[in-house]
Amino acid sequence: MIRTARGAVVPDTWLPFVTPDQDGFEEYQSPMWDTRTYVDNTTTSLAFFPAAPGATTDLSNYNMPLTEPFLLKAIGVFFKIRPFVEDGGASAAALASQADDMARLINTGWLDIGLSKLGFGPFPLWKLGAGGGLWGMLAASGAEAAAQVWDYTQIGSPNTDGLFKLARPIIIPPSTSIPVTMKWGAAVDTIANYSICVYLDGISARK
Repeated sequence: MIRTARGAVVPDTWLPFVTPDQDGFEEYQSPMWDTRTYVDNTTTSLAFFPAAPGATTDLSNYNMPLTEPFLLKAIGVFFKIRPFVEDGGASAAALASQADDMARLINTGWLDIGLSKLGFGPFPLWKLGAGGGLWGMLAASGAEAAAQVWDYTQIGSPNTDGLFKLARPIIIPPSTSIPVTMKWGAAVDTIANYSICVYLDGISARK
């Protein structure tokens, strides 16, 4: 029988799951995310985790500046899209579609974390798997150029191991904001605007 930092008595078999009680701190999983909108043929930079979060929890779940120390361990990017029906194009040509938009946004974009004097990054978007959600799918029907195409795509397979794990986690002290910026060298001409979510996974410590 052991006692946790908060005074709960638990079986000895739970010892691997009891957080350390060093200097009175309790460590706990503390994911945070923020959602911003890419505007067709306009956006070249998106600022995530500003002082004011999104209006609802599905958009954002953070408070800046931080009130507790945070150990950033993994980063993910999630495109909040729905399956979409599009007109089929000519053969041997790029298909104007959500899938093609995501390919171009991912292929040409990167992420910067503006902490400390030098910051961290850039991290290419094609490395930052979503770690969840649906995966890419495409189906088509009808004759060439008159067909309808249904497609959906995401960065990486829907596996929690798909998040980009930092080789060395970043310690972020309390009273600090986390300026995360997604950038492109030039605006991408897409078929629609896109809601893009940045997910930061890590551990907070509280007393």
